[in-house]
Amino acid sequence: MYELYALFPFEQVEKNSNVIIYGAGRAGLNFVRQAGGSGYCNIVCMVDSDEKKHGLDVYGLERLLDTDTYDYVVISPINFAVRKRIRDDLTAYGVPKEKIVVPSDSNLLYWSLDGMLQHNINGVSVHEYDAIEMDARELVSARRLDIGIKWLLMRDMMNDVENEANLSLYSRHIFAWTGGREGFMPTSGYIRDGINEYLENARALVKDIKQNGFDINHAVPVSDKNEPLDGVHRISSCIEADMPIWVKRHPGLKPDIKDYRWYLDNGFSTEDMQRIYKAFCDLYKGSFAIVVLFAPAKDLWDFIIKQLENKFQLAGYTDLCFEDNYIAFENLINDMYFYKWEYGSREITDKISLLKLSELKMRVIVLSDEKCKGENLYGQLKDFKYALRDATFYDFMDIEAQIHSSDNEREAYHLSEVLLSPNNINYLRHRFKQNYRKDFIKSLVNFKKTIIEHNVPIENICIINSASMEVMGLRDSVEVDFICLEEELKELKELKELYRKAKRKEGVAELSCDFYSAEKARRMILDDNCHFNFFGLKFLNLEYVKEKKILNGRYKDKRDIRLIDLFNEMVMVYDKNAALKKGLYEETIKRRNI
Repeated sequence: MYELYALFPFEQVEKNSNVIIYGAGRAGLNFVRQAGGSGYCNIVCMVDSDEKKHGLDVYGLERLLDTDTYDYVVISPINFAVRKRIRDDLTAYGVPKEKIVVPSDSNLLYWSLDGMLQHNINGVSVHEYDAIEMDARELVSARRLDIGIKWLLMRDMMNDVENEANLSLYSRHIFAWTGGREGFMPTSGYIRDGINEYLENARALVKDIKQNGFDINHAVPVSDKNEPLDGVHRISSCIEADMPIWVKRHPGLKPDIKDYRWYLDNGFSTEDMQRIYKAFCDLYKGSFAIVVLFAPAKDLWDFIIKQLENKFQLAGYTDLCFEDNYIAFENLINDMYFYKWEYGSREITDKISLLKLSELKMRVIVLSDEKCKGENLYGQLKDFKYALRDATFYDFMDIEAQIHSSDNEREAYHLSEVLLSPNNINYLRHRFKQNYRKDFIKSLVNFKKTIIEHNVPIENICIINSASMEVMGLRDSVEVDFICLEEELKELKELKELYRKAKRKEGVAELSCDFYSAEKARRMILDDNCHFNFFGLKFLNLEYVKEKKILNGRYKDKRDIRLIDLFNEMVMVYDKNAALKKGLYEETIKRRNI
């Protein structure tokens, strides 16, 4: 059941002002809860012409004669004609006209009786259902990419991490969506005036959910299609806390949809879109796929996207450019195709040579199975790819130089780690080494093979220490140290003993969980801001490698610290050196003509 609800006219009242509410009825009491309870302004008292209502904090009209005690008189009765009549009466009574606030009819909204939902409908009778429990991830969809943005913030807050990139993305997203200000919502009991208040409320929510769990009395309102109508911060918090959420369905109500087009139209950058899509891939409960369009078929990009969108749910796309760094482009193609061919194989070399004849650009597309639930997303995508080859045969004969797509769930996850992580792309741009030791590659092959034989998902493991340094070309590594999720620990402790017996024969793997807490290891493994990718494996960022070596403090650790510092200095020089980048670009043009 729903009733008409009066919203306090925040936009007509200055913050921190002294306010008297005219009318001690339901609307007046709601005004007190909204404006006073939220701390937006100081409610001096209520006044009413009905003497029967006089009592605690409710006075007669004579209180209005002392105009120095208040800045505004806000008229609360819902009927708009009554509001106008009261305004005229108050003016005649001696209340300054400039102090009288008559809320506009846009402040009349329909709310559910339990205060769970705002919706702008006029006299339409709708029904709501009892709260039900569900997995918060089921609410993630390509039509609500903001869930991922808020999850990135909530994840950081729950792990006591301050990631400036995620904070910036969240803040700019809020600013573009609401202007940084949100009026009173019965779902939250407060207003948000400025980005800092959004962040403070988010911290308070995280603390409450960690301590008390999810409150069923604040069930998240959703449409009959499970599309959130409000409460996205709560959804994101429950996802990170790995706890179920309670929702109430409201059939007939439609959410405010802002898909990838809204973000592109509002000026979000390539790195922003990477983070948004990566969060979607990490959270989406169904199947998702990654499609890569290469520059030789650039004239067909828009056509291909339109055809994909006709058949699949398009979560969005973004373009990557490596014109200033052909080495990064070559490394990226190697990393993308390790699933199909061995590292550095002739097939990959030929692929790179072909692609370098054109611009070093690509378009990365994220799809989901939301339009084809219950069907094989990857099988359909494969059929689409070969149908596309037939349709574009006269434009471009080699389908492999047009498009690449993930063939299974594991490859889709891998491609999301490689292509949608700004941190990985950043490491890729500074990974100038190309020819790796055969023994190093062999040790990684054996490591990966053994991990798979033990039925441990590769994505639940992160390689640490000197192996990260070797990937970045700092020095050779001796062994493969790694951390894993706590749930894999028992299995991999047994693996540790197996590798000790085979020590120095085919590479050494050493489980290293003594330095990092389970919580920190989990973040390093699952948060792509903490690791980069090489050969289908996660490698810990150098800043964390350095952190451990500083605490160890041995001679060889001090030497490694110096190497990492020198590497960072080199990176800074490269990033600021336009001449060096120009040289790489000229080399790219030269190689195209070979």
